[in-house]
Amino acid sequence: MNTVFRIFGLLGRVLTRKPDRFAREGILWALPLMLCLTAAAEERSGPSFEEVESELLSPVGRGPKFDQFLADKGNSEGDRFKISDLAKRLEIRELMKDGEEPADRRSMLEKLERAAEELIEEYPDQPGGYGRLLAVAKGSSEFDAMRIASRIIESDAPENFKKGAERVMYRKDLVGKRLECEGLDLEKYSGKVVLLYTWDLENPPPSRIVTASILPADSFALVGLYLGDDLEEGLEAAAEQGLPGEQLCDGGGFDSGMAEELGLTMRSSVYIIGLDGKVIDVEGHRRLGFKLASLLQSPLADSDWFGGDS
Repeated sequence: MNTVFRIFGLLGRVLTRKPDRFAREGILWALPLMLCLTAAAEERSGPSFEEVESELLSPVGRGPKFDQFLADKGNSEGDRFKISDLAKRLEIRELMKDGEEPADRRSMLEKLERAAEELIEEYPDQPGGYGRLLAVAKGSSEFDAMRIASRIIESDAPENFKKGAERVMYRKDLVGKRLECEGLDLEKYSGKVVLLYTWDLENPPPSRIVTASILPADSFALVGLYLGDDLEEGLEAAAEQGLPGEQLCDGGGFDSGMAEELGLTMRSSVYIIGLDGKVIDVEGHRRLGFKLASLLQSPLADSDWFGGDS
């Protein structure tokens, strides 16, 4: 405290030609400042963001620090949202791990959807809740994806999330329709099932695509859409990674014309297009082997390639 007095006393001497008077009055400047600093210290006496995050991630899990942190309005809403989001995701993971409900994909998505809705209700000004909800829509079945995407479009979500939801609806609506995509000539692959896969340097296609060379060439055609800016760069990377089939690129990345026409919501995706040129599946990256075996009733259905999940 003496140090504070000395600082303000020195400031008084520098700023005035009446050093004795302002040295005495330095205490009048120091006291309000010290009171403010003390109040701020008391206000911040609760657990920090890092402490609560560490507690949540520890084997102990959620404890009293969590509730203290959320109740402390001195913490930013953004930080309180992040802690709430982390707690909900960890809780869902533990429930699924402990087997309280069947550990299947649909059950997980339902829980994630409820968690996202709770975040939106608790933190309406934080866009992250809508981001979580959009992620659920991208991973859901056709009916649920359309329902959730509609909810986002009709909400107060930021425009970028609404645009993402519109893509989800458009993409799901492609199933059963002929794919009209400028730059992709399906006539070249007449009489074959086409696997159209998308990728870039940081998001490679599913591993099954890399090993798809065992598929019968008279029944399948593989086409890659490189989401980078330079086709030559994509061709070089495809050769290095052993990616099969023709490679396309219109230079626009994830927001390119082809990406828009496909309604891409993920950079690494697989579209299955039937013999008639109609889209069979826009989520071919999930359980690809089983889907193709079922589609073709192929003798290869008993092979290791068709038997896996990825």
